[in-house]
Amino acid sequence: MNFFKRKRPIIAALTVALSTALLAVDLQAASISFGVSGSPTTSVNIMVGNSVTIDVFADFSAEATLGGSFDIVTNDALLSYQNTNFSTVTTLQDPDLNRAPDLKSNKLEGFAFGGIDGVGTYGVVGSMTFTATSIGTFIVTAANSDCPSCGGDFISDQTFSSMAVAFDSIEVTVTGAAVMGCVYPSAFNFDSNATVDNGSCVFAKEVSMMGGIGLSILFSCLGLVGLSLKAKRVSIV
Repeated sequence: MNFFKRKRPIIAALTVALSTALLAVDLQAASISFGVSGSPTTSVNIMVGNSVTIDVFADFSAEATLGGSFDIVTNDALLSYQNTNFSTVTTLQDPDLNRAPDLKSNKLEGFAFGGIDGVGTYGVVGSMTFTATSIGTFIVTAANSDCPSCGGDFISDQTFSSMAVAFDSIEVTVTGAAVMGCVYPSAFNFDSNATVDNGSCVFAKEVSMMGGIGLSILFSCLGLVGLSLKAKRVSIV
């Protein structure tokens, strides 16, 4: 069952008043779109190796929603997903209904939000942070969710049934020369010029382990030399 369908009773008179008011309004489909730094946009440029935070805008100002979920199509080869943060300042969503998406292959599944009293505003509901790992261009797109248990379809606060939602996209262009190497400062072989990690990083434990093996071999060799010298000394005496 879609958990966004659970709604406290509404007074009949209020329902009638709402229905009457809606007749005079040219309703437009609700929408999910994207932006950067709090402003809506359909494209963004980023240097390889850097991070970008993409805002998720929700417009349910024409018809409020109790909530729902959607998926976001990404490109794992171009963008490495880091995390999702939610905003409760510009909307009326209930924090308990927020759901960060699950990381799948080339997709973030089940980004959800909602409000018991209905989310009927336009604004940022949350933001996703990615790290650009290679050069190229990809269109990040919102889409109907394939995960009913993540929240399901968006439910209208007026009809308590599924509502139409238009999904938008944002074009992400990653530029710059990719320099392969170890990008982790804590690594023994950290390369400050590297922009894309190539899996070559060696950390302290690995170094000490390698050092220990080397010393062990060295001491073993020294021990053999000592025994050889002792044997020679005995034979001379």
